Amino acid sequence: MIVLDTDIEQCRAYCYRCMRVESMCLCDAFPCCDNRTEIHVLQHDRERRHAFGTVRLLKIGLEGLVVHRMPADSGAEFPKPAGFPDDAGVLYPGPGSLDLAHLSPDQRPKKLVVIDGTWSQAHRMYRDSPWLQRLPRYALHPVEPSRYRIRKEPRQECLSTLESTAMALRLIEPETVGVENLLHTFERMVDRQLVCIEENAAGKRRMKRSRVRPMRAVPTTLWQEPERIVVVYAESALPRSRREKQNREIAQWCAVRLSDSEQAASKLTFESVVASEAEMPSGFFLQELGWEQGDLDRAEPLASALKRWREFLRPNDVLVGWNKGSANLAREHGFGAEVVVLKEVYRNTVVGNFGTLEDVVQREKLEPGLGVAMAGRARKRLANARAAAHYLGLWARERLELE
Repeated sequence: MIVLDTDIEQCRAYCYRCMRVESMCLCDAFPCCDNRTEIHVLQHDRERRHAFGTVRLLKIGLEGLVVHRMPADSGAEFPKPAGFPDDAGVLYPGPGSLDLAHLSPDQRPKKLVVIDGTWSQAHRMYRDSPWLQRLPRYALHPVEPSRYRIRKEPRQECLSTLESTAMALRLIEPETVGVENLLHTFERMVDRQLVCIEENAAGKRRMKRSRVRPMRAVPTTLWQEPERIVVVYAESALPRSRREKQNREIAQWCAVRLSDSEQAASKLTFESVVASEAEMPSGFFLQELGWEQGDLDRAEPLASALKRWREFLRPNDVLVGWNKGSANLAREHGFGAEVVVLKEVYRNTVVGNFGTLEDVVQREKLEPGLGVAMAGRARKRLANARAAAHYLGLWARERLELE
């Protein structure tokens, strides 16, 4: 959780795992099921932006879960996503679908595809995906209506993505612990949301206020998928001469994930002191960066740093940095072709000049913190950039709630 002061009348704490306000968050109550059946979710692009989508809850509750994001409807065939398994079965009702409840253990699928979207979106994704139609089909026959009373299902037998996945896992691997508790926690979340809706309906109507739409001012990933955000910071070595500024060498590359849901700090942060091809000054240069001689002694070749960096990154990670300097160094030295510049994003949210990153931290009353050691001033600057990224995500979420 993170609480930041904003320019709206009431500051609220948000959970960046389920993207809900703290009062609605039940992340700590969600059991983590060690399912052996791989669950692959094909998620429609519009569904991933829905405030009441259940896939983000599945990501908290299931170990073996992979989400493949599908594009919005284009009228053409849906492309097969990278890493999609060819030896899976798809959960989709209709003629020819096998009832999961009537299969023997050796007939049950080892990998299961679940389609996430409205009923019409799911129908189009299946209809326009020949590669999906070639997979064996499985069906559920629920005896109770969906518990997801926040959203209306087209028919009584239709279930939410979380309910469908949990019901399928109960049939495929009934001995797995935690699946039933996953449904119970999900129902508690629905009950809380319904109470909140009723309380809001009984209260005063909100005053309409001028605002910037968050999807225009702030990149969607920053406020909707913080688990994909990696905040980066780079230091460069002094050039051989003042005339060679365009050829500055990278001296340090460090990063931290925006979401701190990982347990191990090694999975949250990255740092490399990169050995320079030229002789690096030892006096003013070290003093300016806040380094000690020992920091230079542990420098590694650029190729080694890049290898470790690729092992640290995940396929769908999005890199963000405060200024263009880090973005340029990342592009020139192979750390990332695209880096979102947070300074430009922040400019969309304010009027007038705002100064340096340190000025922004003071202006917005942010409280940066980074519980790992890094060489020199990079630790503080990376912590400030991460706090700014947190703030911008919260800024967008708050304004989305006012829509």
